[in-house]
Amino acid sequence: MHQTSYQEQLLTHSNFKGYFYTGSSVGEIHIEAKFTAQDTYEAAYLLAVLHFFRSAGKMFYGQDDQRGTPPPLLFLSAFGKYQYNNAPCLLRDFNYQLPSEVDYIRTTPGLVMNSGAIEPRRRIQASSNPLISAAQRLFGSGLAFGGRRASTPSESDKPLEGSSRPSSDDTEPTYVPTMVDVTLTLLPVHNRDQMSKEFSLKEYASGSLLTRGFY
Repeated sequence: MHQTSYQEQLLTHSNFKGYFYTGSSVGEIHIEAKFTAQDTYEAAYLLAVLHFFRSAGKMFYGQDDQRGTPPPLLFLSAFGKYQYNNAPCLLRDFNYQLPSEVDYIRTTPGLVMNSGAIEPRRRIQASSNPLISAAQRLFGSGLAFGGRRASTPSESDKPLEGSSRPSSDDTEPTYVPTMVDVTLTLLPVHNRDQMSKEFSLKEYASGSLLTRGFY
């Protein structure tokens, strides 16, 4: 939502109100996405996606060297360079449902999850060709070509009755739904230096600022 605010003023002996401009703002970005998991690797990737967004909304605290630092800034890119192009955002809300009407697939968190999930941003030059950009996202996803049948756990993988595996075992299976709906609320944000030294309405209206993170 893009909002323009005006202060209302009743004018004496007038048939019309007066409006005085106070400011403009960019509202929240709401994203609804549907993820599917067709094999064990995609299930591991889905598990990593859910864990990433759970992590991205928390501050550094406790044993972190950066304790006291607010949650990290995220950069949104989607639908080509004139929609969202490395737009800086803060994660406000993240939610997903664990449905009962779909199957759940087994995965191993160690396939894709690691302790370096929250890292400083690395600049990536966006391609002007939408087909090239789509191919880069596809090949950069790390997904295998085609679908694979999920492996069935062997009898040796099943714990003996009355026994349990240690919770620290990274090979212990975890289950995720084969289809899940994810919702995000993002807050576009720019620092004061960008607003005063980079923004120009003329350049924004021409579209040139859309390729530099402004939304």
